[in-house]
Amino acid sequence: ANITEVKQKASEYEARMAAILSSNAAIEWDADGHLTESNAVFEEIVARTVCANDQLSMRALIGDERIERLKRDEAVDAELHLVGSEGEAWVSGAVQVIRSVSGAIDRFTFFGNDVTERRRSIEETRRIIGDVLDEVSNLASRLGDISEQTNLLSLNASIEAAHAGQQGAG
Repeated sequence: ANITEVKQKASEYEARMAAILSSNAAIEWDADGHLTESNAVFEEIVARTVCANDQLSMRALIGDERIERLKRDEAVDAELHLVGSEGEAWVSGAVQVIRSVSGAIDRFTFFGNDVTERRRSIEETRRIIGDVLDEVSNLASRLGDISEQTNLLSLNASIEAAHAGQQGAG
């Protein structure tokens, strides 16, 4: 192998990883699911929520079902929900198993984006739509009541007109 070419590829790989790590939350867990490493983006999210360290295990963040899928080398997308004393945050991304040369699980890695503001916007939009739908429902109910009253008034008017017609004929 050409050493210059290998160095070039390594340099490109390092540049790509630096770009990914500067814009994405990154976490690594050991084979037992204990947090071993995280980058500044993820640490800022944890600091913002004041999330306890015991909530950062792989089991707490992605659950047993996804861990089993990872062990079968299946792709796993995950939305991590961090809940702390100062609030909550969501990080959406993918988890990948990293195996040793022998094939044993060495560690798990996660790369994701902070989607907290997106989630909050969606929740606010749902709330607003729910309020609008409640208003429309109330308006439809009132219109139904008015229609019912109008029909009763019309029926009464018809009955009165019929009575007046009978008295006028006799």
